[in-house]
Formats: sequence, structure tokens, C-alpha cells
Amino acid sequence: MSRKIFAGSLVTVATLAMTGCFSSSDFNPNDPLPGTPGAPQEQPGTRSGQVMNNYLVGATVCVDLNGNGTCDTGEPSNVSIANGAFSISTENNTAPTFARLGNDRLTAPAGAKVVTPITTLINARFQQLLADTSSSTSGAHARAVKEAKDALSIQDFDLLNGDYVAAASGLSSARKLSEISTVVNQIMKDARSNITTSAGNQNITLTSADDGALDFIVGRLAFENLGPVSNRVSTLVDTGQPVPVTQLATENAVDVTSTTNRLVTNLSRAKTSLEEAKDDLEAIGSDDETDGGTGGTGGTGGTGTN
Repeated sequence: MSRKIFAGSLVTVATLAMTGCFSSSDFNPNDPLPGTPGAPQEQPGTRSGQVMNNYLVGATVCVDLNGNGTCDTGEPSNVSIANGAFSISTENNTAPTFARLGNDRLTAPAGAKVVTPITTLINARFQQLLADTSSSTSGAHARAVKEAKDALSIQDFDLLNGDYVAAASGLSSARKLSEISTVVNQIMKDARSNITTSAGNQNITLTSADDGALDFIVGRLAFENLGPVSNRVSTLVDTGQPVPVTQLATENAVDVTSTTNRLVTNLSRAKTSLEEAKDDLEAIGSDDETDGGTGGTGGTGGTGTN
């Protein structure tokens, strides 16, 4: 029998398992984050930026209010135009930005001016730090960005605001970042496909309701491979060699087998716990009906266990 993973459960399992628009000329690679001194300021009530794996034109872009990796009905959204530019009417300044075009699925933390494969990894790491540590939102955000910069060995380019496509012709780090992003995006697409296939082989059906959790898993796995990918691409760029995207994506593919096995194990545990909780709730409801609503015995029993 096929088992369906519901969005909320898979998020838990995933954690356990591991309108004015801007053109490229509006971005400076070293601009600080919006809201900090010297940063480019958005018009009130808008969220503007660019979607890039190169420039993605025609991507659906939204403020992902519930973080489920889908542009749901009612969520502020728009479509990217030339240079991947988008502008969304919204007052929200905390939810991530999500963009999709075909098999490209990209996210960025709130405040970022670009949505790229690298911001997707940063957002996944940011979410993990929030879940796994006592870090504040700003502390987790800063740490995720720092870890990405360290893995990339790129310190002179703003990963959350810079247009690396426009800067690639004149800035070595931007050229490297552009090539690394292309490889990372392919790694994520391959991992997503392989995890879905592996899950299906173990009778787990993943649906669109699981997109956000699956994006989180893929982003976290790909983040772990960011250093090796960066080193390899940087060497190729420095020596003037072409970057074989498919080959590098294959060489740095994530281990989806062990990941899927852990998902299955943790899902089984979660399912058992949910079923036990449901049985307990049904039993309590039955007791209340029998006792005419005076079921204080359960409360007494709870006191006795303290």
C-alpha cells in the first residue's frame, strides 16, 4: 500500500533527517542588505529583485507566507520579466521569496534582492539553524551567510543582493559564482528527482503538499557539497577551462539512498506516534461521554505520575 507523507509530518521528518522593477544596473555586488545603512531601498509595500540561474524570465515568484514551497492562491505573487526582474505588492518582510520556472525551484530569505541557487542553500541552512539551535533570527541569518561565503571562498560579493550575471564579465568572483550556481542548481534538481524515485521504490508517495519539506532536504544536502563544488569550479575558471555542469553535478551528487532510508525510518516512528496519540484522544472522548463530562480521573492519574 502506498503511504502519503503530509506536509507537516515531512517537515518534522526532514529536520530529523538532516510596480517598479529593477534591472541589472540597479544592483551593486557589494550593496548591504536592505534595511541597513547604504542599502538600496524598496518602495513601501513592495518586494522587488531578480530571479537568477542566469536570468530566469517567466518564473512565477511569490512571498511564500506558509513556507510550503508553492505559490498558493492568495499569496502575493508576480511573474519575472527581462533580467529576471520582479516586483510584488506586499507588506510582509519575514516570509521567504519562492520562484519556480519548470524544474527550477529557488528560494531566498526575506530581505534578499536576488533569488538564486545559492540563496536557496542559504535559506535551507538558515531554517535548519533556527530549528536546531537557540540562535536568534538575525544570528542564524548571519551564520548561514557566513558559512556559505566560507564554503565558496568568496568574500567580496554580496550573495543575497548581487547580480552575478551582470558582474561576471568584470569580476572573477562573480564569474565563479555564476558557474557554481549552475552546478548547484543541477545538483538540487538531480537530488529531488532521485529522492522522489527512491521514495517511490519504498512505497512512499510524495505529492505537491511535500514540496516545501523536500526543498529543505535537498537544500541542506546540497549545502554540504558546496565547498567541493566551489573548489573544483574555481580551479577550472582560474585556468580558463570550461565547466562541465553535468559531470560536476554527477561527481558531487548527494547520497539520496541513505537520506531516503532515514526518511522512511523516521516517518514510521512519526506515524506510530500519531496513531497512538489519536487512540488516546479517542479513548479520552469515550471516557468523557461515559462519565457525563466528569472525567477527572485522567487528571488525577496525571498528577500521580509527577
